[in-house]
Amino acid sequence: METPTNIGRGSPKDVFLQLGLFITLYISVVSLITLLMKVINYRFPDLLRDGDYGLFYDRSFYSSGSVRWALSALLILVPVHLILYWWQNKGLNLEPAKRESKFRKGLIYLTLFLTAGTVLITLIILVYHFLGGELTTRFLLKVISVLVVTGLVFFAYLRNVRVKLEAGPLSSRGYILITLVVVAASLTGGFLITGSPTSQRSLRLDAERVQDLQSLVYNLQSYWEAHQGKLPPDLQTLALDINYRTTASDPETGEPYGYTITGPNTFDLCATFTLATPAPPTLVKPRLGSEADSWEHLAGQTCFSRTLDPARLKPPTPRD
Repeated sequence: METPTNIGRGSPKDVFLQLGLFITLYISVVSLITLLMKVINYRFPDLLRDGDYGLFYDRSFYSSGSVRWALSALLILVPVHLILYWWQNKGLNLEPAKRESKFRKGLIYLTLFLTAGTVLITLIILVYHFLGGELTTRFLLKVISVLVVTGLVFFAYLRNVRVKLEAGPLSSRGYILITLVVVAASLTGGFLITGSPTSQRSLRLDAERVQDLQSLVYNLQSYWEAHQGKLPPDLQTLALDINYRTTASDPETGEPYGYTITGPNTFDLCATFTLATPAPPTLVKPRLGSEADSWEHLAGQTCFSRTLDPARLKPPTPRD
């Protein structure tokens, strides 16, 4: 039989259970809010706040590491947290005296404090951006998202420390069901935007192809300047030159990129892409530079025409 002292301290099993419960809770809440903010930003893009969308893939939700981390954390930690929550409440129903554990109550009150602080700080940040011109729809959706997530946590754990009966909408079963609905909806929104792991790999391969082509343009420009206005007859010649280390073949298939000289200072570079260039919907993208500088593409083979600037040629050094 446990003494009051043992109940107040909690057994090692209870301590590890509580630590696991609240650590998974904190990470899950941060991940869920992060994902919701990203999805809202994607669905309701704001040209003034979402960065420069003229640069290839910097404009994209797809390649965001924070989104992948959020999805990964939610997929793994939310089920673990809910299992621990159910397990804890099952044990408390069997041994109600454990509800008086000082360690458990301390963690709950810490959680309530952190939740309230998160709400206040987040609302301050959101209002700050709203006063600076944030779109009203985005602002309202973000406020609602924060209030729903933090409100669920706050009232569930406030009830957990004050109410001793398992009943009502925020009982163990109610909390688990509501959490599953909120997280499932968020994950669905995230996966609808990011696509499958296969599409993510295709996007990364396409991004690498564009980087290869950009590097080739830079090296062709340097070769052209160094050889007084002469382009290499093929990419193999460029690659064999000791001064130009560049990738001239597709990272997936190993096939060489297409290269055609179209004039004294013009050429085409071609590559076969798996997917079209991703772009957030309903967003009018600004143009930086000329249309010829664009690296946007459709799925399949796409060729890019480039023109070298004759003004960059240095006059030949006069001989003595």
